[in-house]
Amino acid sequence: QADVKLEAMRGLLRAQYKLDKFADAVPNAQELLQNKGAATDDKMIANLVLAKHSHAKNDLSLASGYYRNVVSLGKSEFAAEARYRLAEILFTQDKLAEAEKAALDVINKAGSYEYWITKSYILLGDVYFRQKDYFNAEATLRSVVENATIAELKAEAQQKLDKVIEEKNKNSKIGE
Repeated sequence: QADVKLEAMRGLLRAQYKLDKFADAVPNAQELLQNKGAATDDKMIANLVLAKHSHAKNDLSLASGYYRNVVSLGKSEFAAEARYRLAEILFTQDKLAEAEKAALDVINKAGSYEYWITKSYILLGDVYFRQKDYFNAEATLRSVVENATIAELKAEAQQKLDKVIEEKNKNSKIGE
């Protein structure tokens, strides 16, 4: 009986996660975390759901705690996303040096999760751009445009690269 309930909770949580129904998933995620039979993977997705719900409500401190829980549970695509989201929160908070370090952490520790590694390179480009380091922003985003295999991320990098080049050109004319 208990294992059937656990399997149902697991299935429901995965469905809610895939459908981005994080608010609906919160009670299920909390209950799953309390379940003694919950596997590491269950705990990761439950913490990720709670993190995303808190993030959506702009409770960045709570979200960060849940994201750190995911990372502490081991390596997986969930952990790669959690690392990225931590870097993204730091960027949102304008903690640029920390955001840069966190993005590099994703790149170095996310293994083969290309989506999150590519997103992290784009975030690095954003960090450099906000720091007005147009040289590194351009180089980083150009590298993503040239090497990314995920079309949506290649397009995102291209849009940001265009802004960097436009800003760089504006600023070089000011100096003339």
